[in-house]
Amino acid sequence: MLNVHEEFMDKEEMVMLRVSVEQMQERFREIAVTCKEQMEELVTAVGVDDIKVEYLIREGEPKEEILAMADSLAKDLPAPGLLLTVIGVGATESLVEHLLGSVTDQVVRHSHGPVRVIPYVEK
Repeated sequence: MLNVHEEFMDKEEMVMLRVSVEQMQERFREIAVTCKEQMEELVTAVGVDDIKVEYLIREGEPKEEILAMADSLAKDLPAPGLLLTVIGVGATESLVEHLLGSVTDQVVRHSHGPVRVIPYVEK
């Protein structure tokens, strides 16, 4: 399972705004740990303890990180097209996503293999 965190400010912007880079990085680490714990809880709740799951947290542009991970995993497979990428759709769509396409849309369009999209379902 992969969770990609996109920083909304780079380090130079944080310094210009007098935001503590160290405090922001620590907060991002805390968020990453929380995300990993939530992913583990979701897998446990589904009851698939017999499936090996790796929990990966990456920082960067989500579409690029997801596609890079899929390409990396596909290289180890015996035939092309064997890797299935499963991606969840978020609850909201911003104006930028509406104009440029959501991460999910971009992954589906640029993936070299099949992609299964899981829609957001409000509880």
